[in-house]
Amino acid sequence: ERQFAHPDFLDMVFETLTRTRLDPSLLRLELTEGVMQANARGIWESLARMKAMGLQVQIDDFGTGFSSLHFLRQMPIDKIKIDRTFIEKIGTEAQDLEIIRATVVLAHNLGIDIVAEGVETEAQRALLLELSCLYGQGYLFDRPLTPREVSRKLSERCGNGEVFVMEDRAVKFMLPRIRVVNFREEER
Repeated sequence: ERQFAHPDFLDMVFETLTRTRLDPSLLRLELTEGVMQANARGIWESLARMKAMGLQVQIDDFGTGFSSLHFLRQMPIDKIKIDRTFIEKIGTEAQDLEIIRATVVLAHNLGIDIVAEGVETEAQRALLLELSCLYGQGYLFDRPLTPREVSRKLSERCGNGEVFVMEDRAVKFMLPRIRVVNFREEER
């Protein structure tokens, strides 16, 4: 977050993308709600510049700060991540379930992808699927992996004829017959 506040940050990102010839749409910058609220005007300008560069922008820990509908309407956001504190009690707290339901519907209607953080049980996964929340991350799928472990898991999966595309640490929930790890499987 401190890096984002650095005045030359976006110039450095642009130079790195140019030097490495990386497609900007493959780079996702994740900001917490707190960073967005601290300097809304400056953030808006930076986000607009990021989008012009072709970068993806996502909000982390959505719902823990002052989740303003104004931000969702005004800022060019590609993805929001619902904070784990809502997911923890999704099966026991009716209020949390309704907050998640409303957030998912709102995000879908605005064309914003949504990820549930902290998915640890099959029951949570099932409820999120019922709510049309198709992406999640958490220990149900795997623990955080090192780059070497990611490479090994990709090799194992691809060797079985399964093709996975890594997408940050989010996974797309799949049908129960498919074992999901920290990878998003593209629908074919």
